[in-house]
Amino acid sequence: MFKQPEVIRAKTEMVYASCISEPKFFWCQFADTEDLSKVSQEAQKAGEEQDDVTFSQSLGPGSHCLALFPDDKQWYRALVVEKSNKIFHVLFIDYGNESDIDVQDVRPLPQSLQEMAPQAFLCRLMEFDESKGSWDEQAYDVFYNLLVDKPLNLTVVSEENYSEIPVPQYSVEVECEGVSINALMQQHWKV
Repeated sequence: MFKQPEVIRAKTEMVYASCISEPKFFWCQFADTEDLSKVSQEAQKAGEEQDDVTFSQSLGPGSHCLALFPDDKQWYRALVVEKSNKIFHVLFIDYGNESDIDVQDVRPLPQSLQEMAPQAFLCRLMEFDESKGSWDEQAYDVFYNLLVDKPLNLTVVSEENYSEIPVPQYSVEVECEGVSINALMQQHWKV
């Protein structure tokens, strides 16, 4: 198992949104990228050194591996979400993005990389209960534009297990340039 992300409840952290889907599902990375650089270098080295094509036969949902990202041809730590025929659907745990990966483009994950905490963590805006309301049509675009490529101050309020993949999800309060994103998004919430 991967370690839990090193997120501390009630402590405000400087982060960047690394993968933004919607207010109830977005990934953040710490602004200090020293650990991410170390993980990336070790993953690249391990992926290039190994050539165990039989390893992929033992992988299934929940398995950890190295996967070659198709866009940049770099190796990254990944969690298998789904397996079908010769394709793995994986979650890149240091970024939050997902991709379909050919069976030939996965490698065993060295122990040293399993011991390092994921560099991205799954978030949701606090105060918005989907059983009591929904987002209007503009919410997703507005939310994306508020977060993308900007330094954010993020405070974790609570933690819960995410049902679809085995990672924790953090309910958070987010500020950007001194403005509460949670408060700004209230106008796009319909009870």
